[in-house]
Amino acid sequence: MDKNISKKKSGRQLSEDNYDKFVLWKATQSDDSLREMVNFKDGVINRGMIANGCEFGRAVLRQNPKVKKELLEWEDNLRVQGILPSKVVKKQPDNNEATILDQDSRLKSNTVLNCHALEVRIQELEAENDELRSKLSRLDGLNSSLLDIGWAPL
Repeated sequence: MDKNISKKKSGRQLSEDNYDKFVLWKATQSDDSLREMVNFKDGVINRGMIANGCEFGRAVLRQNPKVKKELLEWEDNLRVQGILPSKVVKKQPDNNEATILDQDSRLKSNTVLNCHALEVRIQELEAENDELRSKLSRLDGLNSSLLDIGWAPL
């Protein structure tokens, strides 16, 4: 029975292990993979995807102070770099008064999020367009070479 007790980790050790898992996972993420994980409703990285990638529960992201602080700082840094959209701040409703949904602010936040998604899509299409133009120029060169030696392409 003493062997089982000695093999169990303390809460502090589990906390450090989870922090190490998060830092390792964070280091393996590319800008494109992060853009795919963005929760546009809140302007943050999807917490479920982070937890799955780190192989721990979502609660670790809220309850482990080191992981929580590191994640929030990382997301702020990604916003500065333009990888994440601006964070959507949720209003806390008053306990005494019923709050009315402000349609204008919701439409504005949706517009900002849609704008970011469109900007990302434009960058992808421009890269694809450049690639296709380079392929076309190579094929034009091949076509002119074939014409020079007497072969007529179909």
